[in-house]
Amino acid sequence: MFFRRPPGTNLVVTSHDTMQWPDVPAFVFEENDARDACIQEFDGTYHWYYCQWRSVEAAGRSCVMLRRSADLVRWDDPVVVHVDTSRDVTHSHLESPFVVRAAGAYWLFVRNRALDERCVTTVFRSGSPDRFASGGGAWDAELEGVHAPELVNVDGAWYIARVSGPPDHLSCAPRRGGWIDVASITFADGDS
Repeated sequence: MFFRRPPGTNLVVTSHDTMQWPDVPAFVFEENDARDACIQEFDGTYHWYYCQWRSVEAAGRSCVMLRRSADLVRWDDPVVVHVDTSRDVTHSHLESPFVVRAAGAYWLFVRNRALDERCVTTVFRSGSPDRFASGGGAWDAELEGVHAPELVNVDGAWYIARVSGPPDHLSCAPRRGGWIDVASITFADGDS
């Protein structure tokens, strides 16, 4: 299990029993603002996507970063796979990245906290798990009211889960009494 301790220390604990976890985690890496791990395996390589502030072309930007590993133990250096160029920032307003391979393409789902009045998760399509378009209008879809999405494939059908409930005044995350919504989702063919 990979998780973050603020402000950007990423840790791991391992166990053979999902109900019992060690008290002391192992250190993986630390970078200010690095958070929201999504780890997927594509073609025998693990891909760890996370959000982080980064200087890109001399401007502070919200980014989705990527580290790769063959064994979930040794991770390579980070690379930027998506940049929000809409504004200069000192702290990433992107969060909860999730990447899947479906319909002949790779799909990045990422929430943009800068659009909290709308609570939007943006979807980007790519032919590679290592690079997703950046800049205005580069997205393939916007999902209103979707916070912290995760996707799962069950017997060939895709489903998306989101955190839901009455939102607080600062974000679309629920105050109390929240729940998880699950809905089916379809993908356009990667060539269309």
